[in-house]
Amino acid sequence: MKIFLDIDGVLLTKYGDLAAGAKKFLLWAIEHHETSWISTRTRDGSHRGALQAFHGKLDPEVIKAIRPTSWNVLKTDALPLGSRDWVWIDDEILHAERDVLISDGSLGRFLQINVDKNPDALAALNEHPIFVAF
Repeated sequence: MKIFLDIDGVLLTKYGDLAAGAKKFLLWAIEHHETSWISTRTRDGSHRGALQAFHGKLDPEVIKAIRPTSWNVLKTDALPLGSRDWVWIDDEILHAERDVLISDGSLGRFLQINVDKNPDALAALNEHPIFVAF
């Protein structure tokens, strides 16, 4: 399955700290799934923003093992709409992005994780039912 990951609010707290369970989750995701960044930090399709965000917090090789995506206005532009073998993990979604997912019938592929509201949100994510099916 393809996993699309936001950075801020999902893997990093609002203070820039690595979220609890982030490293373990990333290593699991990289090992078991096709993992991509879908973040404003990587919207240009490069690792530069992710490397800056995680500097001193994660091994750069872990960061580079996750493919960056490029998109313009909506993150949904980078998603494989029409397919059902993906999940998008983000702390928030724009109304327009929600509308795109609803039109595609894939709103259930969006998992909202906000480590500032729930610091333990990543701890058992690999056991979420959407991953168990794959």
